[in-house]
Amino acid sequence: MKTLPLNLVRACALVVMALTPWLYGGTLDWVIDWVSTLLLSLSAFAIIAWALAGRMPRLGWVLPVSVALLALGWVAALNPRSSFDGMLMMLFPFEIPAWRGWLPSTVDQDISVGAMRRLTGLLGLLWIVRDMATSQKWRRVSLWALALTGLSVAAHGVMQKTGGDWLGYWGGRNLQQYVFAGFWYHGNAAAFLNLTWPFMAALTLESFARQRNHLKRALLLAGTFLMFAAILINVSKAGHLFFGLQAVLMMALVLPGFLRTVSGEENIRRHMIACSVLLFLVTAGLAFSFGMNKAMVRWSELDGNRIRNESRFASAEFCLGELGRAGLTGFGPGSFGAVFLDVGTTNPEKVPRQRWVYAHQDALQTLMEWGFLGGGLWIALGLGLWGSTFRRMRELHQPYFSTRYAYQAAAFTSLTGVALHAQMDFPLQILGIQVIVVVVAGLGGQKLAGHGSPKIKRRRASKAQTT
Repeated sequence: MKTLPLNLVRACALVVMALTPWLYGGTLDWVIDWVSTLLLSLSAFAIIAWALAGRMPRLGWVLPVSVALLALGWVAALNPRSSFDGMLMMLFPFEIPAWRGWLPSTVDQDISVGAMRRLTGLLGLLWIVRDMATSQKWRRVSLWALALTGLSVAAHGVMQKTGGDWLGYWGGRNLQQYVFAGFWYHGNAAAFLNLTWPFMAALTLESFARQRNHLKRALLLAGTFLMFAAILINVSKAGHLFFGLQAVLMMALVLPGFLRTVSGEENIRRHMIACSVLLFLVTAGLAFSFGMNKAMVRWSELDGNRIRNESRFASAEFCLGELGRAGLTGFGPGSFGAVFLDVGTTNPEKVPRQRWVYAHQDALQTLMEWGFLGGGLWIALGLGLWGSTFRRMRELHQPYFSTRYAYQAAAFTSLTGVALHAQMDFPLQILGIQVIVVVVAGLGGQKLAGHGSPKIKRRRASKAQTT
């Protein structure tokens, strides 16, 4: 009975993760407010549940880093040095007492408080998932939740591209080619799909390597190819590029052990080539049958002039120019859009002609909003979770197919893809993607309770045999 409250919190956390991408990608203000409230409530209940269970959450180094980020962010959010006027698109400074002048601050309190509510809820979700990942049963449930969430969004997008908005999801509006499922921007949809397809692929490989249920194999294989087709018919060029890189990475990590297991042969070069060619042909065939022609048109429009005139370069240049003013603690959480509009009004020569809500470069936007101190902590948190995922994957590596290794490789592939995508877009600013990233990072960077490193265990066993 002691674990019942905590299990309820875990189940609710996965439900929130699965629902958020369906709520217009988590981009609308009411969705952000609603999901943030849910995550904050779940975080509070999780603390109570851990107390009832008589233990601390298993968080490791994540706990002090996230507490430092929360302290820094909330001090800044509650210490405004100006206010943003959305009509005039300008910041109006306050006179603040000298004793508050050295504290972290924000350019607008309302914006930063809203951002901190969301980030606090996401860090709470990270705590819940990281603790949950120590349980084999809950880790398995989480992997299925990730895969099925991705599959459901992919199926929605494919139906939308082939039959229009017949579900009435967008109110029957005439949708542009950039809309995919619940994401109005194709780049966000691509980042979401690339985050989730590795888990569907890992489940499929496991079904062929470890199980004999032919119906399950067929359904998982069909789901995997449907997700591949969804990525290719979506018109995001970055999505296509990173899908290709992730596919190569996933095959390099998992396919050799899988083929040795199912074929019983050590020399698997021919099998690798055959599987790669078959994967390419089936995926391409599905994509063209579902209408990949629009995506091909987007690629045909790419030329040297368009690359040189890409406004993302101007946005990155703007961010780099403002880092000096951002200083150690930044302009405040969530403040990029306000700062961009203010500079565009007061010094229009410094900004691109477009109005940017996001920087299209998540690392630079984070440094602007949080400064070198807070931004450095966020980057350290992300790199630390990514590095933990890589280390766990290497510890679990086996010459033949290993289920735990396959899922760890899926998590590593997923996080690598979104980290690369974030260097030319803004997936890490979108709530529907953030919840998936948090769950993947929490799962991938944590050990099972009572399970040490297999390599360390093998070394200890060999020493025991020799003594």
